[in-house]
Amino acid sequence: MQITTPAPISLENLKKYYEDKTTSYLIDYSQSTLKRQKLLTYLSNLDLACDITITDANQDFFDLLSDYFNTTSLVRVRFLELAAIDVLKEYKGIITDTRYSEFINNNKYIIEQWINKLDSLLVYNTFIIQDELAQQEADSFPKDETNSVEGINWISLLKNIEFYDFYGKVDVNNLKFYTKYFNDNMFKGKNLYYYWANENNPMFLLTWGIITGEATPENFKQVMEASQQELKENVALN
Repeated sequence: MQITTPAPISLENLKKYYEDKTTSYLIDYSQSTLKRQKLLTYLSNLDLACDITITDANQDFFDLLSDYFNTTSLVRVRFLELAAIDVLKEYKGIITDTRYSEFINNNKYIIEQWINKLDSLLVYNTFIIQDELAQQEADSFPKDETNSVEGINWISLLKNIEFYDFYGKVDVNNLKFYTKYFNDNMFKGKNLYYYWANENNPMFLLTWGIITGEATPENFKQVMEASQQELKENVALN
């Protein structure tokens, strides 16, 4: 059941989640008294399945999206995740749409920070292979010790299948080994592997096949499907 509501959500509507854990919320932004960063902080603290409805061609939307790119609050809002994916792809020239050109010009620094971290997950994907040569390859990249959580929602994009053609264009000169992101539990107490290892991530699925020794050119599709099923079962158990 999905409930359309302004934010903050009424106590009556919040109780419905505890009566039925499949309940989700669609936040009507125009009717909400919580706006921009206050809304993101609220949704992060609430940590329930929520999405947002907002007209994506007005200033309110671009202001909220700017706060989303910069916030330290980790949130689960698919509408903003998909918008952020489009911004990144437009910046890289993967899509030819120019609807975000002004937004990109106004937020170039944080967008580039997202791209640097996301591109460098190619290094992380090598790092998780428990093989000496793979470890040496990952270790050969420049180290970055940053532990900043500014713009933390780059991690939220990884569960979306729409994201992964982002890796169609990567500047290998910008790849880094982010020691804190790759090793520490920096994402609401969870580590990067928790987000990277998901059924929509084709790079992880292939890597998993390599780790288990099951991937060959001939059976790649079958290994991908088996890995997806195993991940689904693990999520169900947890």
